[in-house]
Amino acid sequence: ARSARDACRETNVSTASFTVREPSEPPIATTISRVGSIPNSRADLAVVHLAGERYQQTAFTLPAGARLQYVRIASHHRMDDIWRLADVAVTRAGASTLAELVTVGAPAAIVPWAQAADDHQRSNAERLAQAGAALVVDERDLAAGFDRALLQLIDDSALRERVAAKAYALGALNRSSALGALIESAAR
Repeated sequence: ARSARDACRETNVSTASFTVREPSEPPIATTISRVGSIPNSRADLAVVHLAGERYQQTAFTLPAGARLQYVRIASHHRMDDIWRLADVAVTRAGASTLAELVTVGAPAAIVPWAQAADDHQRSNAERLAQAGAALVVDERDLAAGFDRALLQLIDDSALRERVAAKAYALGALNRSSALGALIESAAR
């Protein structure tokens, strides 16, 4: 059986997963619609937007002339499948989201939520950026930096593979039994 990723590759379509994992955060896609024509003009993109229950019914329409393929759902019960399917993930920087990204080695453009308590999402994202495991775009600079960062990851396969490999390397602890053993030892 052909996978969704194979189908995308055969049609020369990149799959981007635009996700918002924290229910209190505004959806990134709402901001994307104001940023410019990219990726809206790209017929070679398919976007799976996990908007969250809170934002599922928020009005969002692609601009006239938009050529990308777009599906919006509230959530998905197997996020590891979403991360693995996506060639590029666009996400916030909550700790759980970033742990999932590095566990599967998903290349990502990360937009830390500027209003997060103590700006903790920026710190989370910077750790990945410093390791070369993600590109980070400041929410306050979306107009200037988002299109560039996203296109870099989409169009530069060597960069995407490097970022994915570095993300995967950071997720080694998550994939090992060491964390479970630590939790079990603390419970004793």
